[in-house]
Amino acid sequence: FKRSGETIGPLAMSMFKNVIACICLGATLLVVAAIESGGSLEAGESAIVGRVRDLSRGDLTVLVLSGILGIAIADTVLFFALDLIGVGLVSVAECSYTPFVMFFAWFLWSEGVTLSDLVGAGMVLAGVFVSTKHDPPPNRTRGQIIFGSLLGVIALGLTALGIVWAKPIIERTALLPTTMVRLVG
Repeated sequence: FKRSGETIGPLAMSMFKNVIACICLGATLLVVAAIESGGSLEAGESAIVGRVRDLSRGDLTVLVLSGILGIAIADTVLFFALDLIGVGLVSVAECSYTPFVMFFAWFLWSEGVTLSDLVGAGMVLAGVFVSTKHDPPPNRTRGQIIFGSLLGVIALGLTALGIVWAKPIIERTALLPTTMVRLVG
């Protein structure tokens, strides 16, 4: 994505990635559903449509909005960050994902966070910051690096929000169809 970002804009790259992912996931869905329904593609397609139809309008809305926030917007913002600060610093920003997942699981679903969860997350973050040394990208101002890092953290926060928000639906429904609905969104 870093190399592609040198010639393709973040929005175009995000859209291209999602179209390719939809095609690949759609083919996977058909094969898996065909195998599950005795080898017939028509029966497999019918099974997929049935699984999606079984979702309520509210579930579909949550999955689509989750995909818009957690895939479309988050990935586009992440590609902007990648262009600004490079792979090394984006990798550091990606360490914010786990704390965001923990926060949103607590905030949205009242999932408990234990002291050992917090200590473990803190130790991982501290270890990454202590052991990681990345030179700033050439030709970038301090403001651009700070802004790019902030974009990276925002992108990971949106990714975490999208997946945690959809978690109850994903847990009670088949993973591949719910993922496809999120991708299409």
